[in-house]
Amino acid sequence: MNRMKLTALTLALLATLLLVFTACGNPISEIVHGDPPQAEAPKDPDPISPEPEPEPEETEEQRRARLIKKMEDIFAAAEPMENYTFTLNDPVTVEGREYYYGVWQRVITDYDTQSRYLSTVAEFFITPDGEECYIGNHFPANEGNGETVVFSSGNIFEEINNG
Repeated sequence: MNRMKLTALTLALLATLLLVFTACGNPISEIVHGDPPQAEAPKDPDPISPEPEPEPEETEEQRRARLIKKMEDIFAAAEPMENYTFTLNDPVTVEGREYYYGVWQRVITDYDTQSRYLSTVAEFFITPDGEECYIGNHFPANEGNGETVVFSSGNIFEEINNG
C-alpha cells in the first residue's frame, strides 16, 4: 500500500510539474533550441529616438528683434532704457566679417520749444549671431572715398563679462 501511495504521489507531482511547465512556457525547449518565451516579445535595449525636427530658420525680422533686445538688456543694466532706442541698419562687412550697423540714440526733450529729437549715443556693430559687438564709427562711401568702419573698442560683450 505504501508503494501505491508513493506512485500516486509521484504521478501527482509529475502532473503538477507538467502543468507548471506548460503554463510558463517550456524552459527546457528554450534552453535547447534558444526559443524566446512566447509570452513576451524581445525588447529593444536601445530604442532609436526619432530625429528631432529642425528648428525653423530665423527670419530677418526675428534676428533684428533678437539683436535689439540683447542690446537693450545689456545697457538697461546700466541705465533705464525708456529714453533710448536701438536701430539696426543694413549689414556692413568689416575685414571679411558681416556685422549689423546699429545706432544707439537717446530721446532728448527740449522743454523750451516742447520738441523732441534723437541724439546719437554711439554707433555699434553686432554680429548676426549676437556674440560680438563693437562701438565705432561708420563712414559711408562718398565721392572718391570707399566705405570705412572704425572700431574704437574691443568686443563690448567680453568687456562687460570680464569687468
